Amino acid sequence: MPDPATPTDSFKRATAATLRSLAERDDVTVTYAAEPPGLSGTKARLPLPPRDLPAETAAQIRGAADSMALRLRLHDAEIHARRLPAGEQARAVFEAVEQARVEAIGANAMVGVAENLAANLQERYRRQGFDRMAAERREQALPEVVRLLAREAMTGAVPPPAARRAVDSWRPELEGKLARDLVGLSRLMGDQDAYARATRQLIRDLDLELGETEGDSESGEDEGEDGKQQSPDVESPSEMPGAEGMRGEAESVPADAEGAEDAGESDEKAAEPMPGAEDESGTPGRPGVRKRHDFDAEPSTYRAYATEFDEVVEAEALCDPDELTRLRSLLDQQLAHMQGMIARLANRLQRRLMARQRRSWEFDREEGLLDSARLSRVVTNPMQPLSYKVEKDTEFRDTVVTLLIDNSGSMRGRPISVA
Repeated sequence: MPDPATPTDSFKRATAATLRSLAERDDVTVTYAAEPPGLSGTKARLPLPPRDLPAETAAQIRGAADSMALRLRLHDAEIHARRLPAGEQARAVFEAVEQARVEAIGANAMVGVAENLAANLQERYRRQGFDRMAAERREQALPEVVRLLAREAMTGAVPPPAARRAVDSWRPELEGKLARDLVGLSRLMGDQDAYARATRQLIRDLDLELGETEGDSESGEDEGEDGKQQSPDVESPSEMPGAEGMRGEAESVPADAEGAEDAGESDEKAAEPMPGAEDESGTPGRPGVRKRHDFDAEPSTYRAYATEFDEVVEAEALCDPDELTRLRSLLDQQLAHMQGMIARLANRLQRRLMARQRRSWEFDREEGLLDSARLSRVVTNPMQPLSYKVEKDTEFRDTVVTLLIDNSGSMRGRPISVA
């Protein structure tokens, strides 16, 4: 007889089954790993549950599963890609507010899902250190703050304790700008396209750059004479909407090729000087002609323009020793399965460095190592003495390796862990 399943195994099977049922899709693959949760296509990765599995941790894992299931069921990737802004900060806000929409629909329909989602958000913001976020990192929290304000408007749920400090720091500034937009979102949450258009208006009210996207060509349908959106009010559904017409990709889809091309053309147009403008040398600029800077031609001329405004902050000032120890332990857990890959990369780097070490020899010595390349001389001329070689003493240079790690928003999740 096979061994009976452990409570942890039963929990993992039940959570995976619930995810597929809530998403109304049986093609979802669920795995568990010691990494933050993630969704890629139909592959869902959930945190690995511990053996003791306290109730709080179980709720957090269920919340991550519910969030992914609602995304799969209620999110249309085609609509999302069509309305997605090109600006980096605007895109982050758009993604966050769309995730708030799908989670709000599920939370309003099922009390248990609402509790699980709240536990998952609390753990997420605690892990990201929102409760200890310094003032200079305030701008980085804007997308998540807008998400929580939208969640509050659509469900009435207050922000989780871990993010309450960040939300309170932004609330006085955002409530005046976004009060009308947030009310509109709560009415449009059942219609993703109308909701996306309202989100773009919210981003405009935040004074963020939207950039050129495919959705901009439809501005005639979306905007009235005053530039405000004239979308019809759509009441939020009282129950979970069906999966028909709302199935989409699991993760946020980047802007399509046409949107990216439009954004590139917009950037080029913005870089062109206005007629009559003058460049730095005082020469009148020509319309449609940009001044080119070839820094590679004279690399020695590059220098920092000014350094008096630079600020250097030591790592000790950003994180106390206890928090650093906790974060290091968490990182070690997440990287346990990557040790083999890290060892291969280290060996490859070592071989590259050693390949630059040159060995040299002195030939025709009276003693040392026998020079096999010159043994033919003994056959052709027996009177010729044997030739030996001695390796020269080479002073190898010290090597300094610099690692530059990109820690921008595009590196979130597995990429920054690998880096």
